[in-house]
Formats: sequence, C-alpha cells, structure tokens
Amino acid sequence: MEDSVEYRIQEVLKEKLQTILDEFGVDKTTDLLDSVEGNRMFDRLFVEALVHPDRVNTEAEEITEGLRLDVSENRRHNILEGDGALEGNEMGTVSSQPVGDLLEMLVRYHVEQAGGEFQQAEAGGPAKVRWSDSEAEEKMRFPGSSDDDEGALITLDHPRIRALLSRPPVHGKGEPIPRLRASGLPKAVDGFWSLWVLRLASFDFRRECVFPVYLSRDDRSFAQTARHIWDRLASLDVSESGWISGDQAMTVYDQLYQTAAEEGRTHWSEMERQHRRRWEEEKARAQYHFLSRRRMLDQVGLAEVRGYRLRQLEAEETTRMEQIESQRSLLPNLEALTIFSIEPA
Repeated sequence: MEDSVEYRIQEVLKEKLQTILDEFGVDKTTDLLDSVEGNRMFDRLFVEALVHPDRVNTEAEEITEGLRLDVSENRRHNILEGDGALEGNEMGTVSSQPVGDLLEMLVRYHVEQAGGEFQQAEAGGPAKVRWSDSEAEEKMRFPGSSDDDEGALITLDHPRIRALLSRPPVHGKGEPIPRLRASGLPKAVDGFWSLWVLRLASFDFRRECVFPVYLSRDDRSFAQTARHIWDRLASLDVSESGWISGDQAMTVYDQLYQTAAEEGRTHWSEMERQHRRRWEEEKARAQYHFLSRRRMLDQVGLAEVRGYRLRQLEAEETTRMEQIESQRSLLPNLEALTIFSIEPA
C-alpha cells in the first residue's frame, strides 16, 4: 500500500492536518474523513492525484486552509466549546459553580494520597504543592483568587488537571466505605450516597454519563436527594466517623449497584439511540466513499490496471464493512466513582 495513490494522499493530508493540530490544538482528521463533505474532498483529491500527480500538495493545502479558517472562526464565536453564546441564566449557573473549591479539593486529595505535600493557601494566597513525582515545590492559585497572587493559575485546561480527570478512580466492590457526618443537610438525610459513571465507546464515538444515587437506611432510593447532596457537596462541613467494611460493605455496594442500574436505564437508552444513529451514519459514509472510488476507477487507467485496483478496493471495502458491523451492538459499562455513608452531624 505504500506505493499506492491512497497512501500518498493519506501521508500528504496527515502532514497538513498536523499543522492545524500544532497551531490550534484541534485534531480535524475525524472531521475530514468521517463526513460526507470530507469524503467528497478526498474523492476530488484522489482524482487529482491520478490525473495531475504534481498538484496533490496544492490541492491538499487548499483543503487544510479551509479547515484552518473553520477552526479559527469556531474559536472566535464559540464559548466553552458550545455552539453559541451562553444565555444569561446559563452564564449565571456556570459562574455560580464553586470551580475553584472543587479544583483545590481535587488537587489536595490526589497529592496527599499519592505521597506528595499540599500546604493550603493563607488569606487568599497561593497554595504550595509538591507532587509525588517531583521534588520541587510549586505555588498554585485557583479560580476565585486574586490575580495579583503568585503562582500558576490552575484551571480545567491545566495539564495536571486534565490528566487527573482523564482517569478518575473507581470504587470497587468490597472496598471499605467511609462514614461521614455532615452539617448543612436536612436531618432526614441519613443513608448512602454514591456517584456512578455509565460509559459507551465505539470507533470515533465516546460518551459517558455521570449521575448520583442515594439510598436511605431502609433501602429506598431518592433521586432528588441524591442530586441535592451532589450540588451541596463542596460546601458541606464534613467529618469522618469511621468505616464500613467486610460483608456489610459488599451488601451496600450491591444495593447501590442495583439501584444505579435501574436509574441508568434511561441514560443508557438515550446513549444507545445516539450510538445507533452514529453507526448508521458511519455505515452510509463508508458505502458512499467506496461507491465514489469505484465510479472513479471505472473511468481512469487501462483495463488491467482498473481490474487490479478494483480488486484491491473490494478487499478494503469488505474489511471496513466487517469492522463497522462488529461495532453495531454494545454493552454498558457501569462503575462507581465514589461511595460513602452520610448522616447528620
């Protein structure tokens, strides 16, 4: 395949698209190859390579320049990677979230659990952090602190935070469950709270849904209470009062898992529907792609060359369609991110 037209086009596009990734931090490869318009661009480039091999670089440059302008325009108009400006009530919701407190809790927990050191900020100043994989101490400030403070500003885009969020810890069956006393919640809140993630992944489609589950001591589920605790979690005054372990911890896990599986059915149905739609679009794109290439091959070259290339194309099409068909059915993956017992202080 290395001496084929397809391979040459792929190498040229890869080089051009890498410039967009380096410039904007956005990988547009999927957008180019997994869309109808992208397939048309590829088909045009394929024909150009056959008819005018010396113009491949010029055509590829025109395609990537269009993508570069598209990325630049999206960067200028989009806010928080959305499709447009936030409404007033949405902006208020975002700005009212305790992002700084949550990030500080995340960093402190990870650093201390991994064997590093975290010295909390004083009077709004920067925190002093020594990561477990480093001997150097760093000064860090979190959203909400003064711009005049020393230290690097820690946001969701910080490499350390991105790494932590990309691999959240899970709570396995049988692990000890912490018992917490909390003030700031209704006295009736006395039970087990947990946070679950439902994952789905296939070809270029990755999606996950995170949702809370709360069970009272008498095994009743309250979705509103679960969300209320989640909303208030960062602002609660919490103290540890022991651990639940052994058979009791396994029983609690099983009860929460069954409840999470029931509550996750709605989320799963929606995720499965989206996956099926994406799968059908992917199949249609592949069929269009191979049909277009077959039509072009029928019009270019000698009969022997056409026959050889058509046999190659048929083998490639068979392999690709088998891959797509194998991705049609999926199974859910449900995991607990955290579980704890919560009772009034």
